[in-house]
Amino acid sequence: MGLSSEITTMYVVMILLITIFDYYGQMFRGKYSSFSAGIVGKTKTTIKFIVIYMLSLDMRYQEIYDALDLNFYIPLLLFSATLLSGVSMALKTKLYNEHMKTYLGGFIKKYLEEYFNDKG
Repeated sequence: MGLSSEITTMYVVMILLITIFDYYGQMFRGKYSSFSAGIVGKTKTTIKFIVIYMLSLDMRYQEIYDALDLNFYIPLLLFSATLLSGVSMALKTKLYNEHMKTYLGGFIKKYLEEYFNDKG
């Protein structure tokens, strides 16, 4: 049966969103990452591997692909992976921001103390 062009376009858009969320999540994370962000990320990666396997069934075993009605499950799983990417990025960003506030707050406090000690 094969994949229609609309479904293929939807897959490409979702995979691009996942990639963008992953990139920003890694960029924001730095050396800090919460346990929950790791679990969400591993779940998302597992879903992506399952989707890749399902898509390979379309090329190799068309009967199994049609029997399992994977045209329904693949978009559902990709949508779930896209949501999990956003959640993972948000968790990493929140933790990163908390650490940066602590770091910058300490830095500014130290700088102001030195500045006012020099003045007075």
